[in-house]
Amino acid sequence: MSGVCSRNANGTMEYPENQRNNIEECKQDFLNEATRLQKLSHPGIVPVNEVFEYNNTVYYVMQYLGDTSLSSYVRQNGPLSEEEATSVIRKVAEALQFLHANNTNHLDVKPDNIMLLDDMQPVLIDFGLAQHFKKSGVATNKNAGLGTSDGYSPMEQYLGICNFAPTADVYALGATYLYTLTGRQPVKASDMNASYIRRTLPPEVSNQCRECLEHALEQGVSYRTASMAEFIDRLPQAASAQPVISTSGRTTRKIERGSKGNSGSLSDGGLLSKKNLLIGLVGFVLFLGLAFLVFGGKSDKGQNKTKTEVKDTIPTVEKDTLKTVNTTDNKEENSVNTEKETVKEEKKTEPNKQNSGNGKTTSSTGSGNSSNSSSAVSNSSHSGSSYGGSSSVSSGTLNLGYATWNGTIKNGKPNGSGTMTYKSSHDEGDGHIANSGDKIIGTYRNGRLDFGKIYRSSGEVETWNIGE
Repeated sequence: MSGVCSRNANGTMEYPENQRNNIEECKQDFLNEATRLQKLSHPGIVPVNEVFEYNNTVYYVMQYLGDTSLSSYVRQNGPLSEEEATSVIRKVAEALQFLHANNTNHLDVKPDNIMLLDDMQPVLIDFGLAQHFKKSGVATNKNAGLGTSDGYSPMEQYLGICNFAPTADVYALGATYLYTLTGRQPVKASDMNASYIRRTLPPEVSNQCRECLEHALEQGVSYRTASMAEFIDRLPQAASAQPVISTSGRTTRKIERGSKGNSGSLSDGGLLSKKNLLIGLVGFVLFLGLAFLVFGGKSDKGQNKTKTEVKDTIPTVEKDTLKTVNTTDNKEENSVNTEKETVKEEKKTEPNKQNSGNGKTTSSTGSGNSSNSSSAVSNSSHSGSSYGGSSSVSSGTLNLGYATWNGTIKNGKPNGSGTMTYKSSHDEGDGHIANSGDKIIGTYRNGRLDFGKIYRSSGEVETWNIGE
């Protein structure tokens, strides 16, 4: 209407006579929608205090909710944890479920239109695109617009929502959920897919959260989560930790007692569970180290090593199934990716009687192999494997110029598992380009990447299988 309406000197709205019928109809639609909104009462929907006509137009007055939107909060504090994000999004979903029960679509759900109160209660605002529908599903607004928000509106909204469509709000809320977890503006609906969601999400996000997003952000309406009730049901169940905004602008944590959920909860029980789990893991690692010191030296004295299955400890979007090391049958495959290795230096204090006999002191890292040298040069997890011979393999740091390698080394080259941190761009083969700041945790063979995961400086994660 701004194209045909204007204000006269006393503030009254004016318009050409040939637009009278159209504008009066729009005014009536606005008045009807505002009146319906005023009758809705829900803690997650902005209260409308007053609706009135003045200056030849229509106004409605909303409650003032401060100046902290979900968008501004994430920009200031960074992405929310899964528990925090789920707590906020669940409350917005409940507000939208109430709205849908009253045959109304919001059609503009996004972080900018969700205000956060001091107790982290989210409140939906901006009903400028909202539409009310008859029980038949037909819009009561005769002049329904085509408003959209890139990144949050589903593809069908670009063509116009003419019938009641809870799935449109489901998509927008799913995109908002993704934003709170990543702090990044989602791509347009035409570019949204499961692969993008997996690459964008932090690796620690649960499978249930990821699956909830994949269903909510389906491009096709028939494949998408059908209702807010179903969306709520798909949300992760543990969401007890809530950030609280103080009047000073600092963020604290509100901890709720007795909330149900998994050990990732920040409730009192969850904190104790995490502490106990950490103590247990430290004890288990110390036990393994002691066992290795006692029995590790016997592995090469005519005794067969036992079959060992090593689990991947790198946080990934999905858990990888790893191969096993089997030296009993001389079938030695190793696909263990280790994010960090503890390096212990042992200095040789006696001449090596099996080598040249000179008196030089040799320094190496990893676990020792007494059958090869009195200085420890081989890593027990790779000794004798196809990635390294026992007499020339060590573990440590190698400066390659374009990157720094920290892992198993053979003949001065990366050979085995470890971490490659890039200082400049480099082609690892088959057009796989790593850039400055990227990091690969994987397995190398004679200086060439075999397979592994690359963690981009932008936050994206990719799996490269160059050796296949």
